[in-house]
Amino acid sequence: MGSQQNGNLFEVFCSRFPADLSTTLLLTGEGEVYTYADLLCESARMANYLTALGAKPGDRVTVQLEKSPQVLFLYLACLRAG
Repeated sequence: MGSQQNGNLFEVFCSRFPADLSTTLLLTGEGEVYTYADLLCESARMANYLTALGAKPGDRVTVQLEKSPQVLFLYLACLRAG
C-alpha cells in the first residue's frame, strides 16, 4: 500500500481510475451508462449533502436500499465525507 496508507479508501479507488473519466464504469441491465466522471460528481454531491445535514467524520450512516448504482455512489460519498 505504500504512500496510500495516509489516504482513505476513496482516495485509493480514485488512484485506480482511468485517465479518461468519460470511460464507462457501470452499465446496468436497463441500459443506463455511468462513467467515472458520473461517480465523482454524484458521490461529491451526496457527500456535500451529508455534511450539510450535520454528518461529521467518524459518524455512522445506515441505509436500507436495493442494489443500484446510487447505492455505490452513496457508499463512496460516505468515504469522501469521512
